[in-house]
Amino acid sequence: MAVRADSPRWLGLDLLRLLCYICIVEFHFEVFYFGEAAPKYASASVVLQVVDQFLRVMALSGFCIAFLSSLLIAANRQPGATKLSMFAVFSLGWMLLSIGTGSPLGLSWDIFAVFFAGMTVILALEALGPWSARVLGIIGGILLWLPFWQVAPYLPPGYGIIKNILGVAPCAYEEVSEWPLLPWVGLIWFGYWLGVEVRLLQSAQRLDNLTLHVKEGGIWLLGLGASLPQLGAYSRLQIARSFSCDAYRQEPYIFWSHFVWFLAAVRLCFDPRVQRRLSGFRWCQDISQLMISRKFWLAYALQYGYAMILGRVLFAWRDAFPASFARFELPVVEVIAFTIVLQNEWMTRFAWRLLSKAQMVWLRYRQSRVDGLHRR
Repeated sequence: MAVRADSPRWLGLDLLRLLCYICIVEFHFEVFYFGEAAPKYASASVVLQVVDQFLRVMALSGFCIAFLSSLLIAANRQPGATKLSMFAVFSLGWMLLSIGTGSPLGLSWDIFAVFFAGMTVILALEALGPWSARVLGIIGGILLWLPFWQVAPYLPPGYGIIKNILGVAPCAYEEVSEWPLLPWVGLIWFGYWLGVEVRLLQSAQRLDNLTLHVKEGGIWLLGLGASLPQLGAYSRLQIARSFSCDAYRQEPYIFWSHFVWFLAAVRLCFDPRVQRRLSGFRWCQDISQLMISRKFWLAYALQYGYAMILGRVLFAWRDAFPASFARFELPVVEVIAFTIVLQNEWMTRFAWRLLSKAQMVWLRYRQSRVDGLHRR
């Protein structure tokens, strides 16, 4: 059955997020195993060459996922929903990431931490009304234009942990915390605000207002044209000790010159004509039915743990059977790279079934306790 134009499943957004997610999953596997995103076999393997080029073209995927996920959370959120499960998944992902990176503090500061912090502020202020999301969204957009790291030379020494979390630690091409709170919490607030606006239009049955008209299209074309001279900066990032400095400390105009292309694609996906067109393709509907699409953050959390396990299994194979490892490492890595997203989909389906069964057992147990009290 075709998805209606007013369906809460925005097919184009699911497609965009899947493309970004493929990049993230491939990136994490290569980093956990090779220690870099341009592995030593890239020149000898067509599969890994394609993966490497895809990672470079989609280098902004992490930022796009953070923005789009917060937008979709807001757009699809039901009134009164507590989102306790969302925070539980964030906590799981945060824990798995911290274990994988061996953080000396016990917890690593990364995308889960930023999302946790950003959503906590949003939900704390949400009771004040839709205007709170608008204020936070505007603040978030402004934050993304401010190069906070440039204040590092003017700060007193010490307080390294706090400086890393805030994003003002000095960075002489050494490793610093990825996903600093400033300015990247702005992505969460900015995306959530836009999602709230879409939800309000949907509840008022005014989604036709999202039709892209000629004047607005002309403004988008001007913005895209102005961005052209800056394109390519993210594709040249080196996945080494300088990555956390380079990826999260590009000049704001460089970031926006790349991000505007993703924003334009998101805007097109909200056009009811595009939604209706995509609903006519079965493969688009199938993408929206994937567990990766429907339970995105559970899949995201699981892929961290899975990438770590894969890396350790391969290292154990190398140490135990060096001859066979030297012979079969490349084809095995190619198969993993080619199928790892499918593996993540199957893993998420299995995990969700287990969680659903556990929830049913818990609800039956609670009901039995209540029935027992009533019989007394």
